[in-house]
Amino acid sequence: MVTPLLHGHCICPQHRRHHPHLRRVRQANHVRAGHVRPADRHPVEPVPEPGVRGPLSGTQLEIVPSLQTSWEQWLELHPDTQLLDKGGRYNSDSYQGYYLSGSAGIIGESNKDRRLPGKDVVLEGKAKAYPFQVIANEPLINDSISGTQVLVVLDLPSETAAIFDRNLEGRSLGFDILPDTGDGISLMKDRETGSTWQLLTGRAIDGELAGMALTRLPSFYSFWFAWSDFHPKTELYEAGGSAG
Repeated sequence: MVTPLLHGHCICPQHRRHHPHLRRVRQANHVRAGHVRPADRHPVEPVPEPGVRGPLSGTQLEIVPSLQTSWEQWLELHPDTQLLDKGGRYNSDSYQGYYLSGSAGIIGESNKDRRLPGKDVVLEGKAKAYPFQVIANEPLINDSISGTQVLVVLDLPSETAAIFDRNLEGRSLGFDILPDTGDGISLMKDRETGSTWQLLTGRAIDGELAGMALTRLPSFYSFWFAWSDFHPKTELYEAGGSAG
């Protein structure tokens, strides 16, 4: 069975995938609150917001968890992967100057949250943000978001982060990162059974729980100004704030 997906990209730097069950999406775009938005008769936001105009206003697409990583790391995890290649050149980024500038989006900010500099990159899950400069020093965080026990991980060599639900078959697992083995795939171990897991896939590869996998939760990277504009009451993870 082929699953139709809609991939949304914003220079903020957000990448989202949705199940596009709400009819077709055209290639034209609008800008709202600093975000590039796919324009259909019934548009929706790349940031997790429902449709904002038209008869489907208020309808939310299902967000599909995805991983924003390097090509090298992706091949390590998925050596038989398929690649969508449109024949372009990928060795430069025309927005490099924008990333380094102090400007906040195309039309500025509607909510200026000074807890972080506007261009700081954060990993987002539900309404909680994890600053990259913090999780770089804490590459594995056992945390809780709105009552859900979560695991936030960061693979430092590829600068790839992900969030998982650390509840498995009715019990909450705690994790610790393992020393780098040099094979390109970061590992972790759960405290309850001592099973070994791949850090970025959330899959157990050795021990009592081998073959089982944690559920990856929808999350994405964004500049702080973009996330805080849409979520002015967002929680912000602080160093040492792990739930244990």
